[in-house]
Amino acid sequence: MSHKKLAVILILTIGITTPTAAQTMPAMDADHAASVLELLTLMDLETQNRLAVESMLAVTSEVPPHVSNAIEVFITTHLGWEVVRPELVQIYGSIFTSNEVRELIAFYESPAGAKLAAQIPEINRLSHEMVRRKFTRHRAEFEQLLRSNASGGRLRVQPSF
Repeated sequence: MSHKKLAVILILTIGITTPTAAQTMPAMDADHAASVLELLTLMDLETQNRLAVESMLAVTSEVPPHVSNAIEVFITTHLGWEVVRPELVQIYGSIFTSNEVRELIAFYESPAGAKLAAQIPEINRLSHEMVRRKFTRHRAEFEQLLRSNASGGRLRVQPSF
């Protein structure tokens, strides 16, 4: 994989996973923040974050060691759980009211909610495999799209459903 491709993947991944809006959100009261943190714990977001970081780091196996090391340091420093947790508390706390957080906690404490939280990593893994299979199956078509769009024009989306 070229350095350019890796950089694009890294930028897209970081752009998707880094919560930037949290920096401009108003402060919330301590009880609401504590409830949100309890919700994030029940949702097992720490494990999901760890798996996402591991997934990002797995991509680095195809680049020179010095690039891999720089990416590892950057991701670990800026996207680890201890770093993103306070921002995620702000994000969830700004979206869900205290009552809604209590309702979500009740759900995640239920057998169905606990099962959902436990199965999210597997659901994500299977979803990623599905995307990978579809991309592999249609790679020639993708490469043709790249070639036909080398001029930089806008392609038309044609859903396959």
